[in-house]
Parts: sequence; C-alpha cells; structure tokens
Amino acid sequence: MNPCQHRLDPPLEWSTVDALVSKFEGIVRGYCDPELLSKVVAAEEEGGGEDGHPDAAGHVRRLVKHVADIVWNTLSKSHYKDRSGVANH
Repeated sequence: MNPCQHRLDPPLEWSTVDALVSKFEGIVRGYCDPELLSKVVAAEEEGGGEDGHPDAAGHVRRLVKHVADIVWNTLSKSHYKDRSGVANH
C-alpha cells in the first residue's frame, strides 16, 4: 500500500504539519551548537561517509545525540510544566 493512501483519524491538515515542522526547526536552530553542525558539514564536504573523512561518523553521531537531547529536554520541560498544573488541582 502506498504510504499516501493511509488515512488518519482524525484527519491531519498539512498546515498543522507545516507549523510543527517550523516549530521543530526553530527549536533546533535556537539550541543547536553551530560549531558542531559546521564540523559535520565540513567533514561531509571532504568526503564523509564510511570510507571518507575519518571524523565524519563521530561528528554525525555527536550532532544526532545533541539534537536528540534538545528534543528530549524540550519535551521534558513541557511535560513537567503540564504535570505541575495537574498536581495543583
């Protein structure tokens, strides 16, 4: 089955997806270490990959972990904020 043929219930509007993507990009850009990102880009431009630049894989791993930490910490903050409201009632 073509992935585009799956139906979501309730339906999801593309404007909602676009807004969520924009929010995600804004959060990552706001918290991401630009030096780490530039190291990944430089290593990729020098050949990257498994047989290319020897530091490429390490830089990519650090960047992925960094972005995962950003997402996790952002989710954790909103989770705790929501929990405090529930606990006070």
